[in-house]
Order: sequence, then C-alpha cells, then structure tokens
Amino acid sequence: SCSKCSSSSSSSSSSSSAISESSEKLLQAASDGDAAALARAMRDSSVDMLARDSGGNSALIFAAGRGHEAVVELLLAEKQHDPTITTAHKDTCLMAAALFGRTRIVEMLLADARVHPGARNGDGNTALSKVSAGTPNP
Repeated sequence: SCSKCSSSSSSSSSSSSAISESSEKLLQAASDGDAAALARAMRDSSVDMLARDSGGNSALIFAAGRGHEAVVELLLAEKQHDPTITTAHKDTCLMAAALFGRTRIVEMLLADARVHPGARNGDGNTALSKVSAGTPNP
C-alpha cells in the first residue's frame, strides 16, 4: 500500500475498526510476506478474508504492494478473498503492485479474471497511471 492510502484512514469503513484477532493475523502475515503465517491464519474458521485495516488495505493490497509473491499466490487461490477490494482512496491491489514496480505480481493479478485493470481510484487514476507516476518516496 502507499503512504497516500494510509493517510486517508479518516474515510475508512466502521467494519475495519473492529476486526478479529484472526483477521489481524491475516493482515499482518500478508504485510510481512510470511506465507506460513498467512496459511495458518487462513485455516482459522473465524478469519474474515475480506478484512481491511483502518486505511482499507486488504491482505492482497499489502502483499501486492510489498512484493510478496508467495502470499499473493495464496490469496488469489482463496476463493473467499476478493481481489477487487479497494482502499479508502479506492486503490486496488493491481494499483499497489504497479505503483511499486512489482512486475511479476502485476502479471499474476492480470492473469486473474476477477481483477479489473481499468478500475479507477479516487483521483481517477488506473494501474497504468500508477506505473507512469513512478515509484514513490518511502
């Protein structure tokens, strides 16, 4: 995810403020790129595969933006996970991967029929616009 996405947390949904411990573990594992911890979290019957943090970042958005290919692969294989989830700023997992130059992950996402390459975020930008913008400063 990007710092711009995190800074827009004031417009997040109320459901993201009360996520379960198992869902928190899912998000943390995805963010850290820990495929084993992610697999454990996914087996927990109480995990919400659609959980998002206060900025609206899903497990897939975290993993895609941070370049965690194994985690992206696990999440795409999980039918309960929705790769069209957007952040509070309407950024997608494809936008996160494109913004940070994660070429292999962009390819993985584009191979999934559920991912919409023409989706636009809150500023009207697409994933292609994110590529054109270049890598942001940390």
